Amino acid sequence: MLMMMMAALFVIAPATAQEAPVIERGEEINRVLLQVNDRIFTRHDYEARKSAELNRILTAPDFSAEERQRLIAQVGPQIMKAVFDELLLLSRAEQLGVLVTEDQIDAAIDDLSKAQGLNNREQMMRALEAAGMTMDELRGTVKQEITMQQVMSKEVYGRLEVSDEELRLIYRERADEFRTPERRRLREVIVRDTGGVDAEAQAETASAILTLVRGGAVLEDAIADFRDLGLVTDVIELGWLERGDLGTELTDAAWAVETGAYTDPVPARGGLHLVHVQDVEASSLPPFSAVADTLRDQERSRRFRRELRTYMAEQADAAFVREALPPEAAGYRELGEELVLDDELAGFRDPLQVPPAAGEGDAGDGDAQATGDDGPASGR
Repeated sequence: MLMMMMAALFVIAPATAQEAPVIERGEEINRVLLQVNDRIFTRHDYEARKSAELNRILTAPDFSAEERQRLIAQVGPQIMKAVFDELLLLSRAEQLGVLVTEDQIDAAIDDLSKAQGLNNREQMMRALEAAGMTMDELRGTVKQEITMQQVMSKEVYGRLEVSDEELRLIYRERADEFRTPERRRLREVIVRDTGGVDAEAQAETASAILTLVRGGAVLEDAIADFRDLGLVTDVIELGWLERGDLGTELTDAAWAVETGAYTDPVPARGGLHLVHVQDVEASSLPPFSAVADTLRDQERSRRFRRELRTYMAEQADAAFVREALPPEAAGYRELGEELVLDDELAGFRDPLQVPPAAGEGDAGDGDAQATGDDGPASGR
């Protein structure tokens, strides 16, 4: 999952395309905006992330003007929510003694290179340069992501286990979701409504064909003379279809006859349709063993979203938190559930959308200073 999130590194515009705003007072740059236990996030870190996120929104080609303005208005709270979650997890990692080895970082970067088709170090360095990152910055970001994953592996994933008994109950309750609907293999002939043929003549042609095929004639033979006169189409192979794949009238007619039978003429687009039901595949429910793995994954994913919210709320309640937020970032904690995603780093933005902020660990003389051996979380 880490590699999926990191893949954006090679498709984003360089984060330096829009320069961070100049802060006039020197002491402002190191002002601590957020402290979580012994980890801090400074004004410099915030401005770097804000600049890169604004650049991403402004240069993205698919946003409407209205959507762009909405996203811009949310930048401050979303940055602070992502950072708050990062600091909670990284602080918890210290408490748990989580260690990430150089070999783990090397392996993750190797996987990333292979996934992106980068065959040597030179290609990797060119990709990093295009993204506005150095190898050291990439390694720092990868280390941080692995660290957060390990915290969740230790403390969240264990809450997701689903017993076979629970799965069987879910299977029974959701049986219709797994049931394969009935399918029918159909073909048809259309008695044309063009060429000045009146409705009565059409009906006579359709009746004549049905008399032949219901008497045992092969459909292709039964229509041959009428086809040569331009009164009917060739046989049209519709293939295997489910209810709803055809119009209502055709579906009702085709599902009302047995295998091998022909429908009565059905008025529809182009003329009178004569539908032949060649084969029927009955609806079926796969055995529990065939869907157990899929069901387990779905249930774990559902529980993950719930348990992650609970876990992050527990960490927030237990943490020492001090804030000196810019007004534009106020209310960030209310975004909690909106930022939960369907992956293993739910609630966190892709770390490589913004390069790691410089000056990590500089608490400065701001309104909410704090110190810690490791400084703030790496910028995204």
